[in-house]
Amino acid sequence: AQDERMLLAYGLFFFPQTFVRVQLVLDEIFACRLPSFRPRRILDLGCGSGAATFAALMHFQEARIEARAVDASIQFLNIMKRLFEENRALWPNALLNVENGDLSEEKAGADLILVSFALNEAMESRTEDEAKTWLRRWLDQLAPGGVLMILEPVSQNTSERLERLRDWVASHKLARILGPCLHHAPCPLLNKGEVWCHEVRRWRVPETLEILNRRLFRSIEDLKFSYLALERSDIPEACASGPDVFRMIAPMRKLKGKLVTAGCGADGG
Repeated sequence: AQDERMLLAYGLFFFPQTFVRVQLVLDEIFACRLPSFRPRRILDLGCGSGAATFAALMHFQEARIEARAVDASIQFLNIMKRLFEENRALWPNALLNVENGDLSEEKAGADLILVSFALNEAMESRTEDEAKTWLRRWLDQLAPGGVLMILEPVSQNTSERLERLRDWVASHKLARILGPCLHHAPCPLLNKGEVWCHEVRRWRVPETLEILNRRLFRSIEDLKFSYLALERSDIPEACASGPDVFRMIAPMRKLKGKLVTAGCGADGG
């Protein structure tokens, strides 16, 4: 019982952050770039208590979805099953199966594979070649037109590893890059080596999280994460083109009577 209370406390702190992070990426990828995408099968690797799965079920609320969730913690899986059943009205067309396991065990294919803040733990003591093998295997598990979404914590190691994996995918034309990049050229930030690609998003902090944070004193005002979204495509073309299209990668600043920002261009610059 005490262990479960600890897991629930952990969930109160991290669940809403994971849920909103995943929703932000889902909104960008599927509302903006694949608006007609409707997954039938979702696979959540390293699901924890299920925040990423529930974010996807809410996003594709009207679709009939079979969700499969995999985690090494049976206690987390039990919590996830309870949350799913107690909130059936939110996802009336969905089914959920949970499995005890880890990210290295092969599972049947899916239309959408989610890996949220789990790859860094799974690959902590593994080489980059092993990470490439893992990524290639899961890309092959996607249905044609399916999407693999990886979200990682913001640190130089995790973010730059994701950038290197992204460059490897692009150079071998293994998948279509949906985000955060608008191009398939080498990552300009990785080439420059001064900063690494990541998101910083403002959000409305839940009251429960604010109460918990009165003791933890963590920075919770912003959601920070790196991500990579890949589509299994026979012709992996870029999502945008033209020198005038870019992604903002820095805050807007006022400088000598003008607004200044930095962007990652659709031409790779």
